[in-house]
Parts: sequence; C-alpha cells; structure tokens
Amino acid sequence: CIERLDDAVERYGSGMAFASVARAQYLRLQGDYAGALRIVRSLSAIAPLSQQTWHWIACTHIQALLGLERPGEAGDVGLEYLALAQRHDITPSHRVIAAPAIEALALSGRAEQANALAEQYIAEIEADRVRGLHRGALYEARAKAAILQGDREGFERAAQRCSNEYRLGRNPALVAKYERLM
Repeated sequence: CIERLDDAVERYGSGMAFASVARAQYLRLQGDYAGALRIVRSLSAIAPLSQQTWHWIACTHIQALLGLERPGEAGDVGLEYLALAQRHDITPSHRVIAAPAIEALALSGRAEQANALAEQYIAEIEADRVRGLHRGALYEARAKAAILQGDREGFERAAQRCSNEYRLGRNPALVAKYERLM
C-alpha cells in the first residue's frame, strides 16, 4: 500500500501526508512507536482543514504515545485534538480520534473522564445510526475504560456491543481484536 501511495505522490504531486501517515502506522504496527512518532511530528504543522488526513495524523499521534507507554501525554494530546476538531467542525472524522483518546485517558488513571467521553461519543454515533468499525472502536474503548475502573457491568455491556459491531462484516482482524479484548 505504501509503495502505491508513494507512486501516486510521484505521479500526481499530492498525497504526501497520506503516504506519511501510512508509513507511520506501518512503523507503529511493527512496534517502532518512536519512528511513528517522528513521522507524525513532522506532519504536525498541517492545519486541520487543509488535509483530509488530519484526523488520521491525530489518531496515529495518540496511538504512538500509547505504544511508548506515555498515556498521560496521549490523553492530553487526544483531548487537544478533539477540542480542535470541535472548533473546526471536523465531523464525523473526529470519531477516529475519540477511541484512542478514551483509551489513553483510562490508562492514565482518568477512567471517569474516559467513560464520560466514551458515553458522549457513543450517544452521538448511535444517534447518527453509524454501524461497524467506528462504532465498535468506541465500544471497545469504553470496555477498556470499564476494565480499568473495575466496572464489570459496564465492561460486559460495552464488550457485547463491540462484538455486535466487529462481527458485522465477518472481518477476521476485527474478530481477533474483539477476542483480545475479552
């Protein structure tokens, strides 16, 4: 995928940010969180409304910080990105940022704040009748926050809802993601 994105950048002269985010996510998936963070920081000057990839840059930034075991910083950065998205009315892509921000808040000991944020975004996504990956990711984040808060009932409710969403398309990667949650 990265090679094809690089080819498109070379051919059309645009899409460099998208190729860079893909490269950062690839490094993150390989466990090179510092490398992913370096790439994301090089993209930090991109204004929210100037690139379609801005929300993916924000998401990757939070995920890289989580991988580096810096949940407090990741939570703060996540809240800043969500506030920026709200100020610039970047919807519905702001939801991509919400799930890792919720997880970061929970991991940094702010489970109540994480739960409140999760409930806010879950209510929004349910009201919009969105199904699938984004809805499942919010339920997964809510379930993780419930685990850290010792809320067994909240965990079971969120995990069941996550299962329903992740199993919609019978995607083995999402099913595996749910199984790791359990």
